[in-house]
Amino acid sequence: MAASDIWLVGDEVACRAAQEWVRECSCAVAINTVTASKLAQCAADPFAGPRGPEPWLISMNSTAIIRRPVLERFDGRAVNIHPGRLPDFGGLYAVQWAIRLGESATAATAHFMTETLDAGDVIYATPVPIGSHDTGLSVWLRCVRAQVEILKRLLTDIAAGRELPRSRQDPSLRHCFKAADALGDQLPDHLHAIEAERWVRAGNYQPLSSPTYRPTLVIPSPRLTLWLDEVAVAERGAALNLAPGEARVLDGELIVGCAAGSALLLKRARVVTSADLPSEWSRAVDNLASCIMDSSLPANDVVAEGEQCSDGPGRPAAGRGSGGSWRACYELLASELAQVVGGLPGGMAVLSGDRADPGGLLGDGEPARCPGPAPAPRTERPGSAACSGPPRDPAGPGLGR
Repeated sequence: MAASDIWLVGDEVACRAAQEWVRECSCAVAINTVTASKLAQCAADPFAGPRGPEPWLISMNSTAIIRRPVLERFDGRAVNIHPGRLPDFGGLYAVQWAIRLGESATAATAHFMTETLDAGDVIYATPVPIGSHDTGLSVWLRCVRAQVEILKRLLTDIAAGRELPRSRQDPSLRHCFKAADALGDQLPDHLHAIEAERWVRAGNYQPLSSPTYRPTLVIPSPRLTLWLDEVAVAERGAALNLAPGEARVLDGELIVGCAAGSALLLKRARVVTSADLPSEWSRAVDNLASCIMDSSLPANDVVAEGEQCSDGPGRPAAGRGSGGSWRACYELLASELAQVVGGLPGGMAVLSGDRADPGGLLGDGEPARCPGPAPAPRTERPGSAACSGPPRDPAGPGLGR
């Protein structure tokens, strides 16, 4: 039986992809795009919400955990499009965790929703490759493209009344990441250099702000704090015998110790604070920023104030950049997103998501972080006041399903 109506909970990318599908297919089935909190309110009202004998719910890039009262209104016809390979990358930050754990691929996965997060039968899974130089942003964009294609395929099959395939997940392989699993901004001492390099790449969403952590290195002596944009495993790390977190300048390059005698070579970074640097350290730090250009990004908001959003990035980062032309990076990202859904407002996606759930039907989902513009790096010099960029929004836990 064909769907009587379809309810879509998702970000701007999901909503615009559905609109594009409607224009392409001229389908008579109604698609209602709502926030999860609004859907919960409708589901609690017997005279509102899903209508007809075959209503369907599709969730894509929403952080809300949809609970039993809502799922019961759809009677097994609720699907989530998750930005990760299941069952081993359920929960939050799936894209980042795939990079951090050294995977060569993840997936965009459509699965039936159950009361257990990301545990329902798999419908479709589209592989998403991960290269050795991919960042959190590059893999996220690739995953969004796969999610959009899955969404359109789902809409086509549901509108036509086709029975969806289903494959049970192996519970022994299940891993569901939580907000508490994500480490803070500072480079963890327990990571081997190979793991630390992946940690930096996974947190790199330049030229936007990361939805989780900003890879940061704090060197106590000489006093220096850096935002890390690109690092590599130092080939001669073992010979340097550096303790984890200990830094040294060697041949004009800055090297920092990691676990098990390994070390990282810093390639690109931005100065947050510095004071009384020796001349060789000053030159090494200048080399880290040699390809960085001062530029201002357009004042486009990517996430509205106070809103939750998906596993994607936050607003464009302001201030001194992370390599190449900031404006060129921004325009490249806008072009990528435009290709996904045929053009977005202002050239950028508005990652909307959901606000708090006053009705309580959605349960205690992990709160999402909506980062604002990243501040300009700050350099403190002896005898002068610190120069700082715009204030950073308070950091909350990360996001994503």
